[in-house]
Amino acid sequence: MFVEKEKIKGKVTRIIFVLILLMSICLAANAQSAGYIGSWRLMAFQGKNASVAAKDLGMSRVLVFGEDGKLQWLDDNNDDSYELEWTMQDGAAVFEENGQVFTCVLDGDTLKTTNPNYYGTMVFERESVVASVKMEERTDASGQWKYVLEGGGVTITGWVEEPSGGIILPGELDGVPVTGIGAKAFYDCMRLTGVTIPDSVTDIGSDAFDKCENLILGVKQGSYAEEYAVKNKIPYTNDLDCAYCARGIEYFDEGQYEEAFADFTKAIELSPNDAMHYYNRGSAYDSLEKYGEAILDYSKAIELKPDYELAFVSRGLMYFLEEQYEKSVADYTKAIQLNPTEATYVYVRGAARFCQQKYEEALMDFTRAIELNPGTALYYEYRGDVYKALGNEAAAAADWQKAKELGGGE
Repeated sequence: MFVEKEKIKGKVTRIIFVLILLMSICLAANAQSAGYIGSWRLMAFQGKNASVAAKDLGMSRVLVFGEDGKLQWLDDNNDDSYELEWTMQDGAAVFEENGQVFTCVLDGDTLKTTNPNYYGTMVFERESVVASVKMEERTDASGQWKYVLEGGGVTITGWVEEPSGGIILPGELDGVPVTGIGAKAFYDCMRLTGVTIPDSVTDIGSDAFDKCENLILGVKQGSYAEEYAVKNKIPYTNDLDCAYCARGIEYFDEGQYEEAFADFTKAIELSPNDAMHYYNRGSAYDSLEKYGEAILDYSKAIELKPDYELAFVSRGLMYFLEEQYEKSVADYTKAIQLNPTEATYVYVRGAARFCQQKYEEALMDFTRAIELNPGTALYYEYRGDVYKALGNEAAAAADWQKAKELGGGE
């Protein structure tokens, strides 16, 4: 159960693949006979439609794809240039030059052009990325994660405050899906014990988690992250629900009940038959004063685990606050059967009976609570109230005096 316990490969989207081929075809048309496309290696890229550079290995020329939608060609000495524009139509890049229309599509790792006057294929190299155009590293809105935009997704490149314990990587940053974890993103994070990776991630640098000696990855079964963990011999688990549960508990303890609710809900989605997750979400509802919703979650927890003591106790309290005293008495009776020496359970049942004006039964409960825990002033105080309701003023006065001696009472 997962609780808390390189080099970037140059992952490029279809658009960027298409654009690079588009420029290679254009240049080929001006430089050599029909059919020449050339061999191009990605050198760097940035952003959804942002700066990209690629180098023609045979002709030593560089293409720069700008955010302004223009593509620029330079040679190694930067003493010549060529500029054009491109558009996207139905998922393909379309470029027109000298009356010729080029439509480029991606077929696996191979780029093809559909223009009948130019033919051939090009396999795009994904390794040995050389950064000749610096990608802009950003910090997300939370102030914790550093990232770069790559081909319509986000690659996490680092952090602001060193992470520790168990963490859950966000599924998106600033509204953009997280699709990669960059080279050395978590290098030497010795205090990091667990990282839950969203299944949107399809690229992870080979040394992203190097020297994280205590690390366990939380990955979805059959995901790229699981393949990565196996390949790199990193311990992993598919029990992602417990990671969300653990973080939800941290949020709850810090009083961040909305955030806790969201994590407990995610845990339920991942493991819908785990009674604990419903109990935890019920507690979040309780703290948000949504008692009706809390009752439903506690009831589900009891359905999944009929001897769930804490669920009976918590649901009984919700019934009490909702003034459903008979149901509250029933739940606390069950809790007492499961744990007969817990004075608090007996006391709350006595309070519910007092509200029902069942004073004799309430008197028995408060007396039993005092027997189990004679040092609690509140038990004497409320038994005094029962005695008064029964007309026994002397007994009431004695209990109220005892409550004062124990530090309670009026």
